[in-house]
Amino acid sequence: MPIRIGFRVDANEHIATGHLMRCLAIAKECVSLGMECKFYLAEDKMTDKLKENNLSYDILHTSWEQLHQEIPVMTEVIKREKLQWLVVDSYMADAYYLEALNKVCKVMYIDDFISEPYNIGAVLHYSYIKRNIKLEEMYKNTGTMLLFGPDYVPLRKEFQRKDNVQREQAVLITTGGTDPYGLGQRILEHKNEYVSLREYTFHVILGNMNQSVERLKLLAQKDSKIILHQNVNNISDYMRRCECAVSAGGTTLYELCACGTPTVCFSFADNQEQFVRHMGRDGIMICAGDARENNRIENDILRAVVELTEREDLRNRLALKMRNLIDSFGTVRIAKALREACMR
Repeated sequence: MPIRIGFRVDANEHIATGHLMRCLAIAKECVSLGMECKFYLAEDKMTDKLKENNLSYDILHTSWEQLHQEIPVMTEVIKREKLQWLVVDSYMADAYYLEALNKVCKVMYIDDFISEPYNIGAVLHYSYIKRNIKLEEMYKNTGTMLLFGPDYVPLRKEFQRKDNVQREQAVLITTGGTDPYGLGQRILEHKNEYVSLREYTFHVILGNMNQSVERLKLLAQKDSKIILHQNVNNISDYMRRCECAVSAGGTTLYELCACGTPTVCFSFADNQEQFVRHMGRDGIMICAGDARENNRIENDILRAVVELTEREDLRNRLALKMRNLIDSFGTVRIAKALREACMR
C-alpha cells in the first residue's frame, strides 16, 4: 500500500501563493517516489495550479483564519483517507491545532518563524544559514524530526537544471501573488526616468491575485518594452534569460539563486523582512528595504537595478554567491525523509 500524504495549505488574497507552491513542489517529489498526495484547502481558490500538476484536492469549506474549528473536520479526513503524514503550511496553525492532528497521524509543519516548539512528527525550517542554535535547543531530546537549513529549500524540479543561457538585456519583475503595494506598477511607471533602462525589456510575472492587473495592462499597451506574463509554468526560463531581477522576499529568492540571476530584493510582510535584510547584509543580493516603511521604494529599487545593469563585475560576483548558496535538491531530501519515517 503506498504512503499517503496530505497537504493542508491555503492561498487567497491574504495568504501568499508561495505557500501553495512550495507544498506543490514537495508533493510532486513525493509522487515521483511512489507516494500518493492530496491537498486540503479551506476555499476553492488557486486550485488551477493543482489541476495543472494532476494533484487531487478537497475543499473543506472551513475558515482559513479559524483552524481550531476545523480540527474535527481534519481529524475525520485523516482517518477516512488513511493519511500517514499531514504537511501543514499556514500561519494560522498553532501548537494546539498541530498537536491535536498529530495524535491522528504524523504532522510536519513548515515553520517560518521558529516562535515556539511543537510536539509533532517533523518541523521544516529552510534557511541559507547552516546552523540555528535556538532551533537545535528547542528540539533537543524530542522525537520531532528537524529538517533545517539550505539542504531543505523546497524548489521545483525546473530549478535543478544547471544549463547556462545567453542573458538578454532584460529585467525580471516578480512581486508575489497579490502585490499589495502595487510595486510592479510603480516600478514600471518610473523606469524611463533612468536613461540607461530605456532600452531594457521588463518581463513582469503577474500573480493570480495581483490587484494592479488592469493598470499594468495599460502600461504594457503604451510601452512595447513591458511584457506581462500570467499563469507562468516555466518561470525559471525567464529567470535564466534576464540580466537581473527585482523580487519580493520568499522562496522566489531561492529560485533566483538557483538560476544565478543577480537580484534586487525587498519585503512587504513580517516573514520576509529578516530574510531580505540578511541577503543584503551577506552580499548575496541588493536589499532595497521594506515597502511598508518607504513609500518611494520604487526609486531605490530602480537605482539598484541601474547599478546591476552597468556593472558586470557586480553581477558576476552576486551570481556566484547565489549559485553557491543552495543545490536545488531540497524537495528530494524532504520527500525521502517523509518516506523513510514511514518505513521505520
